[in-house]
Amino acid sequence: MNLKIVFLLTFLMIRVSGFSQSNYKNGGFLELGGSGALYSLNYERQLPHGLLARVGFTYLPPRTIAFPLTFGKIFGKKSHHFEIDAGLLLANSSETLSNNSVKRVNVILGTGFVGYRYQKADKRMFYRAGFSCFYRFLYRESYFNDEPPTKFLPWAALSIGYRF
Repeated sequence: MNLKIVFLLTFLMIRVSGFSQSNYKNGGFLELGGSGALYSLNYERQLPHGLLARVGFTYLPPRTIAFPLTFGKIFGKKSHHFEIDAGLLLANSSETLSNNSVKRVNVILGTGFVGYRYQKADKRMFYRAGFSCFYRFLYRESYFNDEPPTKFLPWAALSIGYRF
C-alpha cells in the first residue's frame, strides 16, 4: 500500500510541472504552525521544475531550538498553486532537573505539508495555507514526562513570504 502511494506521488511530480516562471528564485517567509511547530522563519530556494528546498529556524522558550529542512514541489500555473513538502525537523532542547543538572534532548521528527500557495509570477509576495504534520520515527525518552509522545501529530500552517 505505501509503495503504491510513493509511486503515485513520484508520477505526479514528474508529469505535472507548470510552476510560474519568475526571476525571483529565493524567498523568505514567516510560517505560523507548520513544519517549525509554533512558528518558524524560513529561507527557500526555487529549483528547476517547480521544486523547492527550504531551511528554517525556530526558537521555543525557554530552551528549544529547531531547524525545519524540507524539499517540495509546486504544481499549477499562473497564481494558484498546490504545494507538497516533506522533510525533517531537527530539534535540541534542555530541561533543568530537580538536582539542578541540565538534561539535553535531541529530537528528529518527520514533517510534511500539503496546501495552497498564492504566488503571482511577477510579484514578490506569496501566501501559503495548508495541512502540516509531524511524525516521530524513534522514541527513546521524553523530557516532558514518562509517557511516550504521540507518534503522529496533525498541524495547520499559515505563511506569508517575500521573494527576491
